[in-house]
Amino acid sequence: MKTAIKAYTKDVGKFGYVYREPPLLAKSSLFHSFPTGAFEVPYSNRANNMAKKIYVGNLSYQITEADLNELFAQVGAVGSVQIITDRDTGRSKGFAFVEMNDDEAAEKAITRFNGQEVNGRAMIVNEARPMQKRDFRPRGSGGGGRGGRGSRDGYGRY
Repeated sequence: MKTAIKAYTKDVGKFGYVYREPPLLAKSSLFHSFPTGAFEVPYSNRANNMAKKIYVGNLSYQITEADLNELFAQVGAVGSVQIITDRDTGRSKGFAFVEMNDDEAAEKAITRFNGQEVNGRAMIVNEARPMQKRDFRPRGSGGGGRGGRGSRDGYGRY
């Protein structure tokens, strides 16, 4: 039986599913080394239904992944829940991604929960879009230079 592993693929540069045979039957050593945290999903489950990722915004900072899992399980099977946190403080950024196991459940969740109030805040629920590639150049005039700071020999006024 083949299984799907969620793993980082260098050629694509993002996480994806890699289908493989069990380790004892694998023909290549490439399949024996998966990143930490990789998990297996039965191949038969992935082939029939495609998971759909949902963006959930305007969340209360106190909401937990378990709360979201319980909420979205009302409309269908939940694949995963990930609340996005600040890298430095570990505090929630107020949004999350919920992966539903099939498209029909995802559409139900979007129509049912978009605008619904949870912990005093109206949630924004819609289909997640692919992350935009960001340019990490500094913003503004570009900085640089010491404009008008005297001569280079060190004996100037400044």
